[in-house]
Amino acid sequence: MKTLFKTLFIDHWPRKLLSLILAIIIFFVINKSLTTTKTITNVPVRIENIPSGKTVEGLQSNGFLNKKVSLTLSGNRSILENLNTNDVQAVIDATGKEGEWIATITKNSLRFENSEVNIAQGIRRVSQQNFIVKLTKIVS
Repeated sequence: MKTLFKTLFIDHWPRKLLSLILAIIIFFVINKSLTTTKTITNVPVRIENIPSGKTVEGLQSNGFLNKKVSLTLSGNRSILENLNTNDVQAVIDATGKEGEWIATITKNSLRFENSEVNIAQGIRRVSQQNFIVKLTKIVS
């Protein structure tokens, strides 16, 4: 029994320790580099910087639209697997926009509830169906 213990743990221990450390490092590097794609439905959309005298169809008093968007996110598996609809908002900037346009949502236009973790760094690509925003004059 002593020789088995000695063979497993004591003989050549520096090599075994180095192998264990390298295995742990390789595990974490591969785990961080795995990518996946996830579709999140019913993401709330907020419009910012609406020109004065204008409004957006379906805009609620809290700044969110009454319609929601589905987003397909590609990125780091460990970040995306814990992400859900309640964690994400899409923010669209209306600066300099007129009439009707197709809004583009990028990873920079996403806002996340858990601001302690930089989720945007783990996202590589955001895609969505065409999201049409229509500016109209405020009728008073």
